Amino acid sequence: MRTLIIIITASAALALSLAWPSTDATAQNRRVHSYNYCWQLASNRGWERNTRGERAFIRRCMQGRPQ
Repeated sequence: MRTLIIIITASAALALSLAWPSTDATAQNRRVHSYNYCWQLASNRGWERNTRGERAFIRRCMQGRPQ
């Protein structure tokens, strides 16, 4: 009986750990990288630093639709 409880508990813990959303550093680095990429792309396309147009471009770029 104890063995069965241990197996069920272990499988439930494994299922929970696999279903938990990822909040590791690599997921955060992807967001930072995408912002840096979009900022560099805006700079290369001639947007002036810290203007409304540049911010809008970076926002669209991070959503996956730069123009």
